[in-house]
Amino acid sequence: SVMFASLADDNATLSDLKIDGVTIEGFSSDKTDYVYEVVSGYVPTVSYVAGSEKQKVLLNNDNNKAVVTVIAEDGSEQKYTVTYKAELDKNALLADLQVYDTTSRQFVSVEGFAPDKFEYTVQLPKTSSDFPAVNCVGVNNNQTYLISYGKVSEPVAIKVTAEDGETTADYTVTFVKEKSSVSTLDERLVGGDVVPGFDPETLTYNIEIEAGAARGDIAFVRTDAASLVTVNDNSYNSASTVTVKAEDGSETVYTLNFSTEVPAGDNVLKALMVNGNPVVDFAPDKFDYTFEL
Repeated sequence: SVMFASLADDNATLSDLKIDGVTIEGFSSDKTDYVYEVVSGYVPTVSYVAGSEKQKVLLNNDNNKAVVTVIAEDGSEQKYTVTYKAELDKNALLADLQVYDTTSRQFVSVEGFAPDKFEYTVQLPKTSSDFPAVNCVGVNNNQTYLISYGKVSEPVAIKVTAEDGETTADYTVTFVKEKSSVSTLDERLVGGDVVPGFDPETLTYNIEIEAGAARGDIAFVRTDAASLVTVNDNSYNSASTVTVKAEDGSETVYTLNFSTEVPAGDNVLKALMVNGNPVVDFAPDKFDYTFEL
């Protein structure tokens, strides 16, 4: 008798190999090694179509590669390997830009921050001698930052480099000291004497100068030493002005109306003459007279 033995299937190849549901580029059943680019940290889904119903297929997929082991019916096997190559991120934009707040003792976002806005101005108190630290918050952990500090009123330069090492973005933060808006005087003097009734909020003054007396120069004491004072000193019987300009440009104008004091008695007559003859009953405080012609 003749006995026939069926040979075991030796097919250890795949009919298809897919990444995220799509056949991997360049697939061929006899090609076993592939490279697939992925976003850093992403692990794709790998699937396959067996080349035979009699095969046994094992899949091992991790962060670095996928290995598909195909075992034929006869025990022979073949491995398909897909190596993941991380595509380096080209994003150099920040997720946030922060400065240190000494009041809350923590970093706070720069006002008006947006990832695609690159220039910022931060006001500091007038008394600040230096500026706070700057902190960058990236879109991922693979960005690098170079922060270059200058002086107050000079921009702090921040260069952000993306994961690819080539793409960059440049941000600047300029710290500016707050400017004073104080445009008043604490004291105003004329000839070394304080103007009577002076008040920083009262802007107009009427000042009488004794007849024959020297008036003296106009002087002042600033409320804020950083303010600029301009004196327009006019003549005795006219208005003089003192203009105080604050750091922020706001102004206050004080007006001094000077006049010469008229001494008592200077508004009466010492004698009254008619046709060259003195009026007999004249008196300085008598104002009505009758004459016969």
